[in-house]
Amino acid sequence: MDLAGMLERAYMLDDVDVDESGRRVLVRAVPYGRASLVVDASDEPARGRSTRPYREGWELGVFKRAARAPHRVPFVVGVAGGHEARSANPWSDVGRAASLDERDDGLYAELLVDRSPFGDATLAKIDSGQWRGISVGAVARTFRDEGDPHHGGVRWRTRADLDHILLTEQPAFPDAQVLAVREAPEVTRLEVWRAKYPRRAG
Repeated sequence: MDLAGMLERAYMLDDVDVDESGRRVLVRAVPYGRASLVVDASDEPARGRSTRPYREGWELGVFKRAARAPHRVPFVVGVAGGHEARSANPWSDVGRAASLDERDDGLYAELLVDRSPFGDATLAKIDSGQWRGISVGAVARTFRDEGDPHHGGVRWRTRADLDHILLTEQPAFPDAQVLAVREAPEVTRLEVWRAKYPRRAG
């Protein structure tokens, strides 16, 4: 993936409901239809990035491409600036998205946590409330400006490639939340085989 134009956006978690036997974390990763004040590390007018503070929002459909292939989106833990953290620490990847669902109010993600010491530690951090933020890394593609986003208008992101979803202790905005953590169903090889080759009637 071309990482030019990478946007890092963080949101605060609200309600956390953890089932100790659970392996799936449900989050609203990105709120839609709301404007937040943001600033970027570099100026790239073609991608709508600016080092001057501006108002930004995300539109329904912005992550349509990622929603078709959720397994390609890793679930990461670390500090804000997650892409760099992933490069420096391969242990930061603790799972992947099992599903991505675009709804009117945001992008909802069901994240499958690895059965590993790192995955267990992640669930414990959520349960204890130590990790309170969700961050997303996305490559900006297209946008539309509604007025001047530097002076009261909004820059609406209309298409972006989702690079990762990150759990962080340094959130920036209070618009996203972990909804629940639940048990991932165990699927045996026999069940997979039966689903793939159903018995014919008659």
